Amino acid sequence: VGQTSTRTQTVKDVIELIQKEWGTLIKDGVTEKELNQAKQRMNGLFLLRLDNTTGIVRTLLGMQYHNLGKDYLTKRSQKINAVTVEQANEVIKKHFKTKDLTFVTVGRDSDKAQDSAH
Repeated sequence: VGQTSTRTQTVKDVIELIQKEWGTLIKDGVTEKELNQAKQRMNGLFLLRLDNTTGIVRTLLGMQYHNLGKDYLTKRSQKINAVTVEQANEVIKKHFKTKDLTFVTVGRDSDKAQDSAH
């Protein structure tokens, strides 16, 4: 799941860019640098979720719902940091499919924007 925003006039261009990047990701995979940046982002954003009561409660409820175990908070970063480029690229090849991309556009003249995306 992803999201972006743009002017109606550029919806088609943005969709085409996303499709191109998606295809490149499937074909070439991620680099060590890209994976490290993603790991840093995931670890950093997770800590920000814990800066207020609502974030803590949502995290704990998510842990309980997904049966992640009591050690999830202490082992999460270790598990993320242990992922290798090879593992990440294997997941990309297995689960990322161009045919599975779906776009939803919302806004003024969305009919025109949607028509131009196909």
